[in-house]
Amino acid sequence: MINVEHLGVETVILLELAGQHLHALLGDAASLEEGAEISIGVREGAALFFDTNGKRVDPVKASAREEAVYGT
Repeated sequence: MINVEHLGVETVILLELAGQHLHALLGDAASLEEGAEISIGVREGAALFFDTNGKRVDPVKASAREEAVYGT
């Protein structure tokens, strides 16, 4: 975990995952500290994806594009 921002009833964390930065919005998670290693899970349909310009990306299209580019 790179950064933790406690915002009252919510906490925003910045993670590094597979060389990529990921922001996560959590409920009140006061016990989290910068530098901690954590496990995460995401409810299906709960994740939002954005491109490098901050524009929201449709995850289905993003997945298809990644498959075409990387063959995954």
